[in-house]
Amino acid sequence: TSNLPDPAVIPSKHFNTILWSGNSSTNAITGVGFQPDFVWAKARSSAQSSRLVDAVRGTSSILNSDLTDVEYTGASYSFDSDGFTWSGGGGNANDNAVTYVSWNWKAGNATLGTGDFTQGSIASTCSRNVDAGFSIVSYTGNGSGGSTVGHGLSSAPEMVIIKNRDDGTRSWQVYHSALGGTNYIFLDTTGATGTSVGPWSNTDTTNTLITLGTWPELNQSGSAHIAYCFHSVAQYSKVFSYTGNGSTDGTFVYCDFRPKYVMLKASSISGEHWWLFDTERDTYNVMNSRLAASESAEEKYTVDFIDVTSNGFKLRTSSVMANSSGATYIGIAFAELPAKYNNAR
Repeated sequence: TSNLPDPAVIPSKHFNTILWSGNSSTNAITGVGFQPDFVWAKARSSAQSSRLVDAVRGTSSILNSDLTDVEYTGASYSFDSDGFTWSGGGGNANDNAVTYVSWNWKAGNATLGTGDFTQGSIASTCSRNVDAGFSIVSYTGNGSGGSTVGHGLSSAPEMVIIKNRDDGTRSWQVYHSALGGTNYIFLDTTGATGTSVGPWSNTDTTNTLITLGTWPELNQSGSAHIAYCFHSVAQYSKVFSYTGNGSTDGTFVYCDFRPKYVMLKASSISGEHWWLFDTERDTYNVMNSRLAASESAEEKYTVDFIDVTSNGFKLRTSSVMANSSGATYIGIAFAELPAKYNNAR
């Protein structure tokens, strides 16, 4: 491993996972290690929807990953130099004695305007972390297929998650490089991949632009939309896909780092959730504490899922949730430590 290149991105400075208990009052959550720009919080011990907050929309503007609901205004909320603070009671992420987890990403700690990065035919603003391959993009749809939006990164996003903020009937739309611009999948449902020109106009993302179709989920005329954009970065993040083998001696997914967070979804099989795992909730193998982006249910522990290794993860279940024989799975992982500097746990 001494021959591996030094990592360009130190994982702990750009992504981290934090656990806490709610208090139904002002609650300062520290230990993130940086000022986050995107916080995805989920109750563990109670059935509550995920609560997504970002610096571009504003820290009191809330979205729920398992619902089509419009953006709403929640309790006062702030991003701090080492975490974030809930103010003004409970409600999805601070109820008294309820345990929570949040996954926290750093973008740019500032919002850039239309003159600061390459624009598409639809004007956009963004907060971006070019080194870590992550940006938060805000734009207003025009309903026209083939329209483009600038994402602010230096490489093509491999995973893009978009929500219509104004229309409460619209699902979360997901682009994944393994599916390409001809296919689609939703974040808030258990549906399998579908094929249509409607979401992405049969066009993959580029180093500067995302191409939109006519679907109102991501391009409704006059509606505000938010996009979370990611691409793989060596020894820090990995947008992946794999084929299940139906065995407890399961498929190995190479990442070139020891994962801290894994999000995965069966894309070829209907009925399965987007499952979320991290090493804060499971500090040793096998990882079995799972939450879902696509449901409000509390944490489950019934299936041994994943062994975390020094350079990726290995499936330890034959369940259709993560390793059905011949099924295709997609997802994204973020590093705890680069492979150069760590061992398997």
